[in-house]
Amino acid sequence: MTDPVQEAIAEMVFADQLVDVHELEVLTEHPWFHSYQQRRELDPEDFSARLMTAHDDPTVDIQALRRLTSDEQESLLCLLADLAAIDDHTDPREEQVLARLAQGLQRLPPSVATRLSEARQRTTALRDQLNQPKPPPRTRVRLLRFAERTIGVAAVDAVTAKAGQGQRVKLWRRQTLFNHGAYRSSLEQMRQLTAKLMPQTQTTLESAAQSLQSLQEGFAGITSTLLASELPKDSQEQLEALLITVRERLERIVQQDLDGLRNDLLAKQRSLRQFCMAAIGRTMAGKSTLIASLTGRDQGAIGNGQQGFTRYNRAYNFHGLRLIDTPGIGAAGGQGENFEQAALRDTEVARAIFPETDLVCFVIDSDSTVPCTRELMQQLHRRGKAFLVLLNVKVGLQGGIDRLRSRLEAKFAKEGQQSISGNIAAIRRDLALAIGEEEAARVPILPIHAKAAFKAKQSADPIEAESWRELSRLDQVLEHLDGLITQQAPELRRRTLRANPRQELERIAHDLGTLETSLANQARVFLETQNSTAKQVQEIFADLQREVRNRIEAIFQALDVCATSFSADNYRRNGKEIERRWKAELDRFGLASRVDDLAAWLKEELAMRLDALQNDIRDRLQFQVGAATLRSRLEFDLDIGFEEALRSNVKLGFKILSGFMAVFMFIPSPIQPFAWLGSLLAGFAPMLMDWLIPGGEQRRREAQRALKDKLLESLRIPRAQLGQQFDEALWSQRDQVAAAIAQGLGGSRTALLAFREQLLITQAELLQSLTSLD
Repeated sequence: MTDPVQEAIAEMVFADQLVDVHELEVLTEHPWFHSYQQRRELDPEDFSARLMTAHDDPTVDIQALRRLTSDEQESLLCLLADLAAIDDHTDPREEQVLARLAQGLQRLPPSVATRLSEARQRTTALRDQLNQPKPPPRTRVRLLRFAERTIGVAAVDAVTAKAGQGQRVKLWRRQTLFNHGAYRSSLEQMRQLTAKLMPQTQTTLESAAQSLQSLQEGFAGITSTLLASELPKDSQEQLEALLITVRERLERIVQQDLDGLRNDLLAKQRSLRQFCMAAIGRTMAGKSTLIASLTGRDQGAIGNGQQGFTRYNRAYNFHGLRLIDTPGIGAAGGQGENFEQAALRDTEVARAIFPETDLVCFVIDSDSTVPCTRELMQQLHRRGKAFLVLLNVKVGLQGGIDRLRSRLEAKFAKEGQQSISGNIAAIRRDLALAIGEEEAARVPILPIHAKAAFKAKQSADPIEAESWRELSRLDQVLEHLDGLITQQAPELRRRTLRANPRQELERIAHDLGTLETSLANQARVFLETQNSTAKQVQEIFADLQREVRNRIEAIFQALDVCATSFSADNYRRNGKEIERRWKAELDRFGLASRVDDLAAWLKEELAMRLDALQNDIRDRLQFQVGAATLRSRLEFDLDIGFEEALRSNVKLGFKILSGFMAVFMFIPSPIQPFAWLGSLLAGFAPMLMDWLIPGGEQRRREAQRALKDKLLESLRIPRAQLGQQFDEALWSQRDQVAAAIAQGLGGSRTALLAFREQLLITQAELLQSLTSLD
C-alpha cells in the first residue's frame, strides 16, 4: 500500500523527468520527513530506491493528504518547495505540482512564489555543501603531478617501481584526477563563458518560442477569418473540415518544436555551474553499473534487462561534474508492441537531457549485435555534441580475479570480429556511417569492464579492490575524461550554448520550409483540380443536355405518330368529339408519366456523375476532407396545357349546322318533319357531299391533313417549352455545382496559401535570430 506523502514527493521528484541526487539529500536531511517515516514505520531506503528506479508513476491521493493534520500539510508543502528549490533554477513543471497540491489542500496563500523564495533561503546551506569543491591534494601529490609533466609518466613509473612505491604512486595519481589546478581553471573558464553566453542564448530561444507561439495564433486567426466569410452552408462545412485538418497537422508539428525549445532552455538552466556528461546506451549495456561504480550510490537501480526498469534520467555529482544516467534504450531481447512503445518512451526520455549535456558517453556492450544506435549518433552529431564511446567488455566474473585476468588477456590478444580490436573496428565503421569517417576517427573508444569496477567499489579488502579496479581499466577512462575536460570544457560549453541551439533553430527553420513547400504544392494541386473540375462540370452538363434533348425528341416523335394515326380515324368527327377522343388518346400515351420518368432518370444520372466527379476530386487531393461536396437537387415544374391548346385550335365544320337543325326537331311547327329530315341529312351530309360533289377523296385527305396539322401544331409549343424547362433546370444546377467547386476548392487553396504565408514569416524570424548566435 502506497503512502500519500511519499506519492506526493514522488510526483514532485518526477515532474521534470530527472531524479537529482540533490533531491535525495533534501529528503535525507529533512527532520519532519524523517520523523514522519518513523511514525509510519516506512523504510527510507525502500523509498529512496523507489525514487531512483521509478518503476511506475506516482498516484497522488489528495483526499488522503487532506486527512493529515494542518501542521503535517504545511510541513509537506515546505518539503516539496525545498525539493523544487534545491537546484540552481526552478522548473515550471515543479511549480505546477506545488501549486496543484497547495490548492488541493486549500493552503493558498502563501503563494507558490513566496513558498519557493522561503525554500531557497532554507536550502542555501545544503546547496553550498553539495556544491562544495573537492579539497586540493596534499603537497606530495601535487609534486608527483609536476614530476609527470616534467619528465613524463613512464619515467616516473620506472623510478617508483625500482623504489617499490609503484602502488602508492598509483594511488597518489588517482587523487589528482579531477582535482588539480588546470582542471579547476578549465571549469572556471567554462562558468565565466556560461555567464557571458547564456543570457543571449536564453533571449534567442525565448524569441524563437514566441515566434512559434505567434505562428499558432496566426493559424487560429486564419481559421476564424475564413470561416466567418459568407459562404453557403455546405461550402462552410467543407472549408471548416479542411482548415481543421491542416491546422491540427501544422500545430502538432509546431507544438513539438515549441515544447522542444522550452525544454532545451530549462535543461540548459539546470547545468549552468557544472560540466554535464550523460551516459547513454542500450539496456544491459552497463551504464548504471558504471555510474554506481563511480558514485557508490544507487546499486538498486542497476537493471536486469527488463525494459522500463528505469523510467527517468538520474543526475549525480561526481568530482564537480553533473553525471546523468539515462534509461536503457531498447529492450534486451524484447519483442512485441509493448516493448516497442517502451523503447520509444525511454529513447525520448534519454533525449530530453541532450540540450544540457556537454559530453555524451555511449556505453556499448561488446556482445551487442547493434554496436551503436546510428540515428542517435547522427542526432548528437547534428547538435554539435562531443562524445566518447566506452566498450563494456562482457566477460564473466566466475573464478575470481585470476580467472578474469586470463580471460581478459585472451580477449585483448585475440584477433578477428570477436576480439576487442574487432569490436572497436566495428564501432568505428558504424560511427563512420553515422557521422563520417573524419569525425569518427576523432571519437575516443575505450574498453572497460563495468562489473569489475563495481566489484572494486564493493570490496572491503583494499588489495582485492585494487586488483578488481586494475582489471576494470576504470583509471584509464577517468584519466582520459580528466584530460578531455581539462582541455576542452570551455569549448564544449560554447557548443552547448551556441552550436547546439543554432543547429536546433536551423532544423526547425528547415522543417518550416519543408512544410511551406508542402503547402505551396498542395495549393497548386487545389488550383489545378479546380480548373480541370470546372471543365469536367461543363462537359457533364453539356452531355446531359444533349441526352435530355434526344429523349424529349423521341417522346414527341412517338406522339407525332400517334397524332397521324388519330387524324386518319377521327377527321370526320365534330370538334367536341375530336377533343374528347384526343384527350383520351393523350391519357393512354402517358406523356406526363414519360416526362416524370425522364426527370427521375436525369436526377439519378446527374447524382451518379457528380459522385464520380467527387471521387475524382478526392483522388487528386492529399487532404481527404471533402473539399467540394456536390449536390444534385433538381425540381421540374412542367405544365404543358394540352387541353387549352386543343380547345383553342381544333375547330371543324358542320358543328353549327347540326346544332341549328337540332333546335327545330323538338318544336311543333309545320316544318318539324323537315327538321327531322334536315338533321338526318346534316349527319349524312359529308357522305352525300362525297357522292354528289366530285373530288371527295381529295377533300378527305385534305380534312385528314388539316386535323393532323392542327394536332401537330398543338404539340409544337409544349415540345419547345419542355426542352426549355429541362435546359434551364440543368443550367441552374450546373451553375450551383460550379459555384460549390469554386468556393470549396478556392477557399481551401486560400487557406493553404494563408498558412504558407505564416510559415514563411516565422521561418524568416527564426533565421534572423540565428545571427545572434554567431
